[in-house]
Amino acid sequence: MPRFKFEGQEFEEIVPTVGESRWAEREIGYPLTQWGDTERMHASALLTLRRNGVMLTWKDIDALPMGAVEVIADEEGPAEVDPPAPGVEAGPGSSTSDEPSTSSD
Repeated sequence: MPRFKFEGQEFEEIVPTVGESRWAEREIGYPLTQWGDTERMHASALLTLRRNGVMLTWKDIDALPMGAVEVIADEEGPAEVDPPAPGVEAGPGSSTSDEPSTSSD
């Protein structure tokens, strides 16, 4: 699950219940289908914080400066891909060099 940091404390993002989602829609003032990425991220943080005893409202979250809720990058990161063996061409759409392809398919 994604994690974030708020006021120096780490939290693991929750999966909200239907009731929590409906409460967030009422707090924000419009339906979930109209939320942008910023509202989604901060609503998720708000619900996670509330479930962990930090009883903020949407107005509290809305007044925070950007960056007050800090997303923690996944430590695993993307899987590494081995380069093709010598003498083996890369598959379609991939490149083994910075040079543009000169083949004409």
